[in-house]
Amino acid sequence: MRPTVRLSQRMLSAFIQYRTARRRRGRALAPRMRRLGILCLSVAPWAVLVSAPGCAPSSTPKPHIEDASPVLATSDGYVGSTVCAPCHPGEAHDQARSRHARTMHSATLSSLGELAPASGPIPGTKVAILYDGDNIQMRAPGMAIYPEYVLGSGKTGMTYLLTVGGNTLVELRGTYFPRLRKWTMTPGQMDAPSGTMGRPYSLPLARKCLSCHTTHLPPDGIIPESRFLGITCEVCHGPGEAHVKAMYAGDYAHPHMDDLSQLKGPEALALCGRCHRTAADVKAQKLDASATQRFQPYGLALSLCYRRSNGRLTCMTCHDPHTDADAPASQARYVSVCLSCHAPGREGTSPRIRPCPIKPDGNCLPCHMPRRRVFARPDIPTEMPDHFIRVFRRGRPGVRGGTR
Repeated sequence: MRPTVRLSQRMLSAFIQYRTARRRRGRALAPRMRRLGILCLSVAPWAVLVSAPGCAPSSTPKPHIEDASPVLATSDGYVGSTVCAPCHPGEAHDQARSRHARTMHSATLSSLGELAPASGPIPGTKVAILYDGDNIQMRAPGMAIYPEYVLGSGKTGMTYLLTVGGNTLVELRGTYFPRLRKWTMTPGQMDAPSGTMGRPYSLPLARKCLSCHTTHLPPDGIIPESRFLGITCEVCHGPGEAHVKAMYAGDYAHPHMDDLSQLKGPEALALCGRCHRTAADVKAQKLDASATQRFQPYGLALSLCYRRSNGRLTCMTCHDPHTDADAPASQARYVSVCLSCHAPGREGTSPRIRPCPIKPDGNCLPCHMPRRRVFARPDIPTEMPDHFIRVFRRGRPGVRGGTR
């Protein structure tokens, strides 16, 4: 009978390193990685429980996903991003620190850290913030509530939520800006009934909202597991259970996961547009057609750069989806993408390609993708780069920058 093996996280990591080494570098590295696996067995013998008559086998059996305790899949195959880290340490490290991954939090002091609001009255309201141990309490005359979740990474506003009955989401009226240390009315809540703490959303709308702040929701509910808070690997790559099973089994020919680097322009816009909105969303939902800074895939689709690229220009051409868009290394990448077509000396490659007559060697974004305010309200200072890439004219409302 084949022995049953239960693996610790350390053993899983050693095994995955061994298999990856054999795949990528050939058999030359295998003895060294095998010694690493033996070392893990020697320093942590309690990590492996073997139930078999007689002596244990001389070689470690191949692990099965159902026997790997760190891997617990949902009914529809989601496993959580920590399972991805042993094989993809670089991407996992960067993505876990990105704002995508931190776009939803538990409403606790330990989860929010420095993003938590200070205790005391909220200016201009009858609401006060108190802390009950680790929990945040919002108290107003005649009511006191404990928010459960917070939407937002902290770059701009963070909106507090609570759930009712497991199928209704209440978006509270106050949004907190940690960098400014101030509260303001949540966008879209100006017409909320007075005397209420916020606006309720029924199950379909609640799920639609939370799907852009979580990796996975239960099939008929709105309360995510803590491991699925934020936008992590499986939002873009899909549920990972089948992929992990295949990799543990050594079935590299059937990875059960799409190669997102091969997406063409329309496919990439559709993927990112699930949250950032496409042209179809703007039309169907009657959104502001001028908001090409807020709805980036829609804005990019209007750009001549995109329309003349024959599907080669995608969101991932400029953005590494594992890191933040404003990461220091990203700025040089953006300019290099522009200059790959518009650098001096490339005029002859196409009659439609011309270098910039103002700044031919770079710093393209302030002129051709200027930052624009997202909301007309003066108390919400959020700005985003306009993704409708074009020549702007100075004096255009809401535009900071412009060429002439």
